[in-house]
Formats: sequence, C-alpha cells, structure tokens
Amino acid sequence: MLMPYRFSLLRIAPIPLLILSLMACDSDKASISGATIVEPTGSSSTESEADNSQAPGDQDNASATPTNYTVDTETAPQSDNCPQYENSALYRSRENVLIIAQDDNNWEQKIRNAQAGTEILLMDGEYLFDSESIFLNSPDITIRSLSGNRDAVVIRGLGLDIGSNEGFMIAADRITIADITMHNLRRHAIAMKPGFDDDAILDQSYIYNVNLYDIGTQQIKGADSGENRDAVVACSRIGYTPGAVSGDYIGAIGIFEGSNVIVRDNYIYNINGEGTGCNAAVPTEPCNYDTVPAIYLRLSRDSIVERNIIIDSWRGISLGLTNGHTRGIIRNNFIYRSGPGDMGISVENSINTIVEHNTVFVNDYWAPIQVRGGSGHIFRNNLTSAPIQARDGAINLSIEGNGNIEFATIDELTAPTDPHLKPDSIAIGAGVAPTTVNTDIDGELRSGGWDVGADQYSD
Repeated sequence: MLMPYRFSLLRIAPIPLLILSLMACDSDKASISGATIVEPTGSSSTESEADNSQAPGDQDNASATPTNYTVDTETAPQSDNCPQYENSALYRSRENVLIIAQDDNNWEQKIRNAQAGTEILLMDGEYLFDSESIFLNSPDITIRSLSGNRDAVVIRGLGLDIGSNEGFMIAADRITIADITMHNLRRHAIAMKPGFDDDAILDQSYIYNVNLYDIGTQQIKGADSGENRDAVVACSRIGYTPGAVSGDYIGAIGIFEGSNVIVRDNYIYNINGEGTGCNAAVPTEPCNYDTVPAIYLRLSRDSIVERNIIIDSWRGISLGLTNGHTRGIIRNNFIYRSGPGDMGISVENSINTIVEHNTVFVNDYWAPIQVRGGSGHIFRNNLTSAPIQARDGAINLSIEGNGNIEFATIDELTAPTDPHLKPDSIAIGAGVAPTTVNTDIDGELRSGGWDVGADQYSD
C-alpha cells in the first residue's frame, strides 16, 4: 500500500509547519491553455561564485585513491514517491508560457529575458550551453521539458576543461527546474545564489526530476551568500560515468545556510574524486580537498534528508560537515558502497538530529554512521555494517536500546544495491516505535511491527 508523501510528515514535531505546506497538493492548477503562450521560432554578463569552501575528510582505514565505480543507470531504481511534475505536490502554475525549440540559437538569451511568472517549456532535443551561465533573476520562473521526459531534453556544456562554464544560477524566489538532463559543464549545473536576491533570502527553489551527470564541481549547490529557505531537491538522478571525474571538489547536492530544506527520493552514484585533492575548476587553489559527501547541508537548520539511494560514493550524507547544523532528520535512506571510502552518514558539530530507519553498508570503513561533536542526537532503527560511532566529544546521545542492528551483513538484502529485505532478515520486526515517520523508502506503511532499516518488508 502506498501512502501519500505528505502523510509521512504529519508526525514531525520539530519541523516548522511551513515544510508541511510545501507537500500539500496544489488543487488549483492552471492549464497551459489558460496562459499566455509564446510559440517557438527556429534557428550577458554574469558573476560566478568564488566557491572555495573546504571540507576535510576523515580517511581512517580508507584508501588514499578513490575509485569510480560502474553503475547501471538505465536500470537504477525509481522511487514511487515521484509522480510526473504536473501531478506532483511541487507543481506551480504560471501566468505565461514560453515554448523554445531545440534549433533556436537564441534559447539561452530567451531564458535570461523571461519575465516573472513564466513557464519555459523546452522542446525535445539537445541544447548546447555555450555561455558562461544563465542568470535567473526574475521570480516565479519554471524551466522544464515540454514532453515531461527528462531524457529527451539534454543541455550539454562545453566540457570540463573549458573556463567557468556554469549552468542555471538561481537568484530569485520560487524558481523551478524540472524534467531535464544536464551534463558536461565545468562548474555547478544548478546553483542557488541568495546573495543576489534583494533580501539575501532565496525562497522555495524547487529542483525536480532532473538528470545531472559529469559536472565538474558539486552538481547542485546552495551558496553561502545568504539563506536558502524552503528549497526542495527531489526525484533526481545525479552522478558520474566512469572516467568523467575531474579533481576532488565534486559532489551531488551541497547546501549552505539552508532552512527547512528537503532533499528526498534522489538516486546518486559514483561520487568519487580523483584523489588529487584539487578543485579542477580553480587551479590556483591549494589541493587540500577531500571528496565531499554526496549530500551535505552545513550552517543549516531543520533539514529533512529522506528516501535517497546513494551507490558507490566516497561519502554519503552529512549534516554539519565541520560547520554545524541545528535540528534535522535523516531517515529512510539507503547507502551502499562496494569499494573503499569514508562514512555513510555523519552528523558533525550539530545539535538535536534524528537519524532513523537508514540502511548503510559501506565496505572497509569502521563507522558507517558517526556523530562528531555536538549533542542531543537520536539514532534509531538503523541497519548498518558496523557500529554507530560517537567521536570528538559528542554527548547526550540516544543509541543503545533504540532498535539499531549493527554488524549486519549484505545477506539481509535481496541484492547489494537493493534496499529491500529478504523474507528471513533479522531486521524484520526488530525495530522500536514510535518514530518520526510511519512509511518506508517506498512510501509503504510500516505496520505489524517496525522493521529496522529503510525498508518495511512486504510480500
């Protein structure tokens, strides 16, 4: 039985109600026929972020040289919590519609010039992104494919050795980017830039059902130039093909100064740097980077990271990442790594975090889930390949007697890269209740006893 996504949030006490409103379905959707339509026709200067944050890693017992693994992205699982954008809880109708054809040589400038309240629909085809960036400084803009098929609209950059080629830079409130593929850009594919907004607060940036791969630095970035408020990154696929990584300043989703941010239902693969320690986009920087976690939020509060699948990546999920985090929930995530690397989940210099119902199997690392400093964290109903570790003076933790199963083996799962439990798994019925959520990674109801890990077993 599948439960609506918004149902799973109703029992969250610490998270402000504003997040719940994001998940409510929009029952008043305007059709394209009711908007002003601009038909397609055939055939700027921007500022880029000085993106020089450092995230030193912890490589105890880890190989010094990360590896790019091969993942079959064609058959990678898709979440049942991800309907078509127009049917999703994040859909936003716009007053105007602009349709752009693949052979329109002026497509980048048309997007830059779009007025507030415009839905930009890209027709199927490949679009060469040959400018420095596209700066989105008018509010209430949507950019998505006309067909709704993210694989049919491909935005291709100039390559990882070409200048500072960067994708969409969000600098206004309520921007949506959905249903497209982006690859081969030197810097971020999508960057939230609150410092360019009038009040340095960027509201409700939505990124939904995008396919990002082979991007030179962190693929989705929330910059530290102001507050990234009520952003959602959902139902997307992000990673690297073998041999495509350049440097070590890479990642999937990295957000600074977020508040009420939701990162959910994403499939992330092969986030592994070259091992050089360098930011290949800025050769003048010292080479002292370690591959950042696939998903991280730092200097942030009230974040929810849930139902994500992370495969063969050097590090998994972090709240804090040396800079701290206030309140947050990490739940129903599946993290698997077959080769060398670092932690699966880490809570660093933070307070009052709930880490529950995660399945974490990381090869050759002694702390699949760890807390470093901070206090007031709860670890509950997690299925891990080694014990949960408290480090660096972390205090007031709740770990023991909370239904965690440590030293579990991959034999509990139907397949190494599949979060679902076998019918004879020791995790079935071994969890404790209550928790902040009563559904699992698939959105299925947890009933008849709480299973440990991301999956609630069902026949």
